[in-house]
Amino acid sequence: MAEFLLKMVNSFTIFSSEKKSDETDNGQISRLCRPQKAVKAYHSAIRSNCKSKMKVLPGKFKNWKDKGETIMRFGKSCGFFCAVFWVVVLSAGCSSSSDGGSTNNDSSGYQTYTAPGSDLVLRIPDTLEVLQEDIEDIHHLADMAPHCYTTNGGSIDIVLAQACIYYDQYYLYPQYFPSGLNNITNVKAYVEYFQINDRFTYYFSPEDFMDIMLWYHGDTTSIGFSIEYNGQTVTAQNPPIINGIDPFTRAWIDGFQIGDKLMEIDGKSIVGMNRDAVDLLFPTNEGETVEITVDRNGVEIAIDTAAEDNICLLIDQDIAYLNARTFTQKTGEEIRLGYDELKQKAGGQIDKLILDLRHNVGGAISGSLVLVDYLINNDNGTSPMFSISGPGFDDETYYLGEYTEFNIGDFEKTNFVLLIDENSASASEIVAAVLKHYGTATLIGETTFGKGIGESIVELIDGSGVAIPSLNGLPPSGESYHNIGILPDYPLNAYPSSFDDDPVLAAAIEYLNTGDITIAASDQTARKSDKSFAAKSIDPLKEKLHKTHRNGHY
Repeated sequence: MAEFLLKMVNSFTIFSSEKKSDETDNGQISRLCRPQKAVKAYHSAIRSNCKSKMKVLPGKFKNWKDKGETIMRFGKSCGFFCAVFWVVVLSAGCSSSSDGGSTNNDSSGYQTYTAPGSDLVLRIPDTLEVLQEDIEDIHHLADMAPHCYTTNGGSIDIVLAQACIYYDQYYLYPQYFPSGLNNITNVKAYVEYFQINDRFTYYFSPEDFMDIMLWYHGDTTSIGFSIEYNGQTVTAQNPPIINGIDPFTRAWIDGFQIGDKLMEIDGKSIVGMNRDAVDLLFPTNEGETVEITVDRNGVEIAIDTAAEDNICLLIDQDIAYLNARTFTQKTGEEIRLGYDELKQKAGGQIDKLILDLRHNVGGAISGSLVLVDYLINNDNGTSPMFSISGPGFDDETYYLGEYTEFNIGDFEKTNFVLLIDENSASASEIVAAVLKHYGTATLIGETTFGKGIGESIVELIDGSGVAIPSLNGLPPSGESYHNIGILPDYPLNAYPSSFDDDPVLAAAIEYLNTGDITIAASDQTARKSDKSFAAKSIDPLKEKLHKTHRNGHY
């Protein structure tokens, strides 16, 4: 029986790690081997290292970049930080023989599959293209998994069975499993059951999952506003209206306002265009610029902006302002390149640094760890950055100098400020924890979100996906910040009305120039608690992942 490959992205939330070496250890690629029998054998087998050739299901992954290179590059033990985690399901004893099972049509739009000696019946929709050998693999693994069963003799949807296998192997909270799948008919309902007790697990439709992959790899970005369309076709009387602006994004920095009516994009009127045509005019590549003309209270204003998740500006000619809106696989390198450009503009010398991670909800940890390695002048490979553990994963620690031996400058608490708030989460908190532990930066703002766990985001055979909390992470101190957060050195709960009226940014500049934040922290500063701005999210990354063009976010 052939191997069955699924795509899993480890996240914090989304965890990943791009090692500086391209060396491959094929024998250490994590894979699921079907056991001969018994639940105990199942749990033992899923951690084994059976040798076998890999095969990708025909047509399944044609839109994902560098598929083969990714498999090789991220093969190391498929631990916490595998950027693309290929889980290989093998036959019993890792052999290649059939199990004698049978597939039957039931004339209701489904096929059913069972195997000798098993009470489990899989239900496969006629519309789902899946190889027979892969049906057999899923059946065997589900049959061995302690939580993937029914007690009433009913059949189980094959996609649900596949999701159940992954929850059974990786889920951090086994106490939340349902007692069987009797009344659960699909993956969405399965995830909703866990959500009763777990806010960090969720389901993605196939369309949402593809958007997530593009975002995770850094292949798409946004300006930072959402718009509301009045009908499918734009008219002069009912143009699209900006109804939301994400704080600290290019849209926010460049001065867009809620209520602005969109009139032109790059000098082209959008009147008479349908929504899909308008969508195509917005930039999606990092750094891609655009001019957007809006009607604000009867006055037309042309605003130059860009789709940009990594914003790098020079303040007062001697302060580098680095603003990361999210963490993708490319974030660390893109921030470094942005810093290099600022350094050239400053005549080759920058002595002060501000890193703004407010409202950065996290993402690919490769981006955050590469960034930390660039920022801390310690590359001896013995100073820990982060440690991980979880069901189905090897415990592992990652060290400074493991990702890069290059440092962008010699920064410390007196000339480096990190801005954080209550929606700085996950991978952002890793950056904050490491910089604080090694005394590299002064932290100003609010206590961070407090998310010290990571999800594995798994693609299922119908193209949908699930996020499974599966990993615990610890900073260099060894003390978890989960449900606690990272405390700032200078607490400042202030309301920024715009980029030019931002008390927290003003505090950072004041600190770098004077060593104090007396003025910015005065009683005259407007407090965020007095405003409706930036309420703490229940799960900020989930909200970020659902901000797509299809949902009106640009």
